[in-house]
Amino acid sequence: LGAVTISAGFAVHRAGDAASTLLERADAISRAHKSQAAYGQTLDKAASSLDAAGDGDALKTIVGGLTTATRRVQRENETLEKKLDVSTREVARLREHLEQVRRDAMTDALTNLANRKAFDEHLAAAREHVEATGESMVLAVLDVDHFKRFNDTWGHQTGDQVLRYVASVIGRFGQTPRIAARYGGEEFAIIFPGESPTQVQTALEAIRKEIASRSLRRRSTNDELGAVTISAGFAVHRAGDAASTLLERADAALYASKRTGRNRVTSAEALDRAA
Repeated sequence: LGAVTISAGFAVHRAGDAASTLLERADAISRAHKSQAAYGQTLDKAASSLDAAGDGDALKTIVGGLTTATRRVQRENETLEKKLDVSTREVARLREHLEQVRRDAMTDALTNLANRKAFDEHLAAAREHVEATGESMVLAVLDVDHFKRFNDTWGHQTGDQVLRYVASVIGRFGQTPRIAARYGGEEFAIIFPGESPTQVQTALEAIRKEIASRSLRRRSTNDELGAVTISAGFAVHRAGDAASTLLERADAALYASKRTGRNRVTSAEALDRAA
C-alpha cells in the first residue's frame, strides 16, 4: 500500500508539472495568435502603402517591413511547434504513468494477481453483464489448506513463497477472459464468464492437481516443505443474485470441501441438491 501511495503521489506531482507545461503552451499559443493578428494588420498596411507608394525607396521600406514581420512570425511558429511537440510527449508519458499507477492499485503486490478491489469491480461488472444478457457466469473461491501451519512452522517468508507458487498456477488457469484474484490472505477467487459448471469443475480440478503435484522446498535452506494442497468451491450465478449472494454460495461450497477432508472441489449446486 505504501508503494502504491508513493506512486500515486508521484503521479499527482507529474500531473501538476504537466498542467504547468500545458499552461505555458497555452500562453505560447495565445502569443502566436496575437502575432498572427498583428501580421495580418501589417499586411493590410502594406497593401495600403503599396497603393500610395510612388518611388523605389518607399517600396523597399514596405518590402523590408514585410520581410521582418514574416521572419518574426516564422520564428514564433517554429518555437510554438517545438513546445507543442514537447507537450505532446509529456502528456503521453503522463498518461502512461497514470495507467501504470492504476494497474498497481488494482494488483496484489505479492502474487501479481488482481487484488480485492479489482476483484470486487470485476465481479460487479460481470454480474451486470450476465443480468443484462442472460449469459452464464461461475464464481470459484480457493483456499490453501493448512496455510497457518506453514506460517507457524517455517515463517512468513516461506508462507509468501507458498502463496506465490499457488498464485502462479491459478494465474495460468485464470487468464483472460477469466479473472483470477487474491481475495485476501491465503484465499483466491476466479470469475469464469460464459462457462458451464462442467468446464469450471474441470479447470478447478486441474488447478488442484497441479498444485499438489510438486513437493516444495524452502528457498533459504532447501528444507523440504512437502506438497501444498488447496480446497475450492464454486457457484453458478442465478438470475437476480447479488454479488454478495453469489460469493456466499461459493464460500459455502469451499467450506464444504474443507469439512469433508480438504484437497477437493465442491459445487454449491451439489450442496443444494443434497440438502
